[in-house]
Amino acid sequence: MRARLSAGTILVIVLGVLVFGIGIAALVLLRESDDPGPTPGSGGETTAPVSVAPTTETTPPEPVITYVSALDLPVGACFILNSNPPGATGVQEVPCDQPHDAQVTATSLISDDDVPVYDQAALSAYTDPICDQAATDYVGRYYTYINVFHGAQVPDAEGWAAGDRRLVCDIYTLSGRPILTRSAEGQCDLYGGCE
Repeated sequence: MRARLSAGTILVIVLGVLVFGIGIAALVLLRESDDPGPTPGSGGETTAPVSVAPTTETTPPEPVITYVSALDLPVGACFILNSNPPGATGVQEVPCDQPHDAQVTATSLISDDDVPVYDQAALSAYTDPICDQAATDYVGRYYTYINVFHGAQVPDAEGWAAGDRRLVCDIYTLSGRPILTRSAEGQCDLYGGCE
């Protein structure tokens, strides 16, 4: 016949095993925290102390922004109109894969036979059809379908008096914000559609 253990006896045995297990676990943890690890020459592996060099964060230098005369830009050059801070003159030329709002479509010289004296109205009448056709040829189709407009850069009165007759035709966005991020050459779909 088997003897039955009372509930109290079972409880004492369970508590005893539990206390014994906790005691063993505490001893193991205590021993690990006191163990400095293998010492040199004891046959165990050692690790050399690691020195960490102090880090100094360096801020990349600000890009140098240069402004050039629009009359000096070659065909295909992309630029930002009206980006000049106070005191700067010219336009900011940028790579065509960076935001811009204008691009040169043609360059030419104005003949004194075509515009004999400096006159804004005469210059506009002369350059408008030239730059309109240049924009059409450069973009690949009639460019107004892509929401850009043609413009002309000509010398001011002082430059004209000094003999400067350069004409630079360009296209630009009406928004006045640098929203183009690629060359417009041959891109009649630049703003979502052609004829």
